[in-house]
This record gives sequence, structure tokens and C-alpha cells, in this order.
Amino acid sequence: MKKYSFCPKCQIGLNSQEMQLGFCQNCKNSWEDEDAEEDLYDEELQRQSDDDINEMNDW
Repeated sequence: MKKYSFCPKCQIGLNSQEMQLGFCQNCKNSWEDEDAEEDLYDEELQRQSDDDINEMNDW
């Protein structure tokens, strides 16, 4: 995740907590997209794996 000292959307200065979290409290913009996409991909892989196991158990 990139750390910005200013919000990339509204250009307001960020405090240290906002920089750490990747979230602007002013406009509610978040720039954790890259990490979030990876998490969603991992969740989908886990779901597929669980579905495969359930199908095998149905036999």
C-alpha cells in the first residue's frame, strides 16, 4: 500500500493514523485497493476449495 501525506482524491493533508490506514476521514477515500483485491482473490480460492471438498463429501 502506498503511503500519502495528502489524500490523492481531495488533496487534504493526512494525519499519521490516516497515512498508516490508507484512509482519508475527510472524503472517506481509501487507497488500499491493491491489498483488498488480493484478499478477495484469496477468499475466492478458499471458497472454491471448500466447494470442492463439499462435492467430494457428497459422493
